[in-house]
Amino acid sequence: MPEVKSRWLFLVSMALALVAVGYVADRLIFLARAEHTTGEVVEVTSRNDSCKTGKSGSYPCTVFTAQVRYYSAQGVERSVEVRAGVARGRDRRLSHATYKVGSPVEIIYNPRRASEAYRDYKMDIWGKPLFVLFGHLATLFGSFTARRGAA
Repeated sequence: MPEVKSRWLFLVSMALALVAVGYVADRLIFLARAEHTTGEVVEVTSRNDSCKTGKSGSYPCTVFTAQVRYYSAQGVERSVEVRAGVARGRDRRLSHATYKVGSPVEIIYNPRRASEAYRDYKMDIWGKPLFVLFGHLATLFGSFTARRGAA
């Protein structure tokens, strides 16, 4: 078995592993209870931001979000905010957004917890757990690598 070269990085990796396991369990429980519906975009907003390119570059961009209204199986009105695209440059018009007011959006939601709803896309549901898992793997492999310049 390889030797751990960086104990603190190994500890960070183990903490991220616990977080990843928690996220995966949470998502599996969510999917066991989840219901599907179609919502409708009721508002699209934009904000100026700085988007990243590669490792060190960035450029000015406009980030769009859409407020989606949907109804639960019991007829309760709910809403969720979803990402609606990015456009290069600042102060871009709302016409550059992925969604327009009135657009249908597939939603998956937890009927027991109104705050838990996502667009019905795998990356919206599994994005955070995958991000944490990749962070875990990167820090785990990094903990077995010797520091540069260390003898």
